[in-house]
Amino acid sequence: MIAGILLAAGASTRMGGANKLLLPYRGEPMVCGPARALLEAGLRPVVVVVGHDADAVERALEHLPVHTVVNPDFREGMGASLRAGVEALAPDAEAVAVALGDLPTLSGRSVRAVVEAFRASPRGIAVPVFRGRRGHPVVFDLCRYRAALAAVHGDRGARAVVAAHPGDVLEVPVDDPGVVQDVDTPEAYEGLRLEGRDGEVP
Repeated sequence: MIAGILLAAGASTRMGGANKLLLPYRGEPMVCGPARALLEAGLRPVVVVVGHDADAVERALEHLPVHTVVNPDFREGMGASLRAGVEALAPDAEAVAVALGDLPTLSGRSVRAVVEAFRASPRGIAVPVFRGRRGHPVVFDLCRYRAALAAVHGDRGARAVVAAHPGDVLEVPVDDPGVVQDVDTPEAYEGLRLEGRDGEVP
């Protein structure tokens, strides 16, 4: 089985005060979408790393079979959350798919496509690509990269590991903008609302 890590600890500094992960999307908090996508793809366990508004994000996810881990050092950047997620995995975990909590339109079908391509390839890293843009989740062979993932710092997160091993990366084309459609700003969220994709605006 391949595990999943969902990074959901950030302070949403570009959202003007609101915690983007708790904004409504299709009738539930935004963070539920990518968590559900990882679960639908068969990833087990799915570890959600929380930090800012930890209690509220945990409550938002309590109806889903995920395991939450609190990262008290979330202000250090994404690297600290990734480390916390990797440390929460069992020692015998063979691979992990890393995704972001602000990808509300991510689909389980796309996650499954990346996972299946990873399983069929000798390469140690698999990443979805939509129209030339790399997205999430990124799947890593933990036998090769556990130590590197557990050592990342700053706000680059897993990108630093991918950049350090370009020859090991399998790009998986997907027809799904959800792998790259993160919501970082009020404008981006309003774009979802105008499309009618959050269930509130026709």
